Amino acid sequence: MNDPKPYWFLLIQYWINNKGRTGLTIPFLIGAAQIVDNNKSKYSVKTFLKEVRNSNVEKICINLL
Repeated sequence: MNDPKPYWFLLIQYWINNKGRTGLTIPFLIGAAQIVDNNKSKYSVKTFLKEVRNSNVEKICINLL
């Protein structure tokens, strides 16, 4: 059984496919997580990057420029 895609992946997909845009930032994704789920009030960059590393998403590209 496949694990569900993480919220940040779904948000990126929506942003690209429905809005026709790119360029979401890590702070934006973290803030969105805190709005969607109050339990993520202490969500951090470190936690986000761990989720990315441990996700079942096939391809992830993070631009650090």
